[in-house]
Amino acid sequence: MEGFFPIPQGLYENSGAKRVMSLRDATSKMSKSDPNDGSRINLTDSADLIRQKIQKAKTDTEQGIWYDPEKRKEISNLLVIYSSITGKTVEETAEMFKAS
Repeated sequence: MEGFFPIPQGLYENSGAKRVMSLRDATSKMSKSDPNDGSRINLTDSADLIRQKIQKAKTDTEQGIWYDPEKRKEISNLLVIYSSITGKTVEETAEMFKAS
């Protein structure tokens, strides 16, 4: 029976989003067991609620937007999430937000 079932492929395997990190703490994975509902995006959240959670997500005090997952974990997390759902690279996403 080997080869009967296809090997599943992740939807976002090329996006850099191997793990989606918390909106409140970019060092921990986004989790439904986190008591803070603002730390995650739930499947049942409305578009307005998702927008509110993203707007309240933790960032840093640095001015400007650029991808640096070591020094700027929080803003890099948001760039990865956005690029994963749009199909853009994190670099393209960062450039897009710099221009706006």
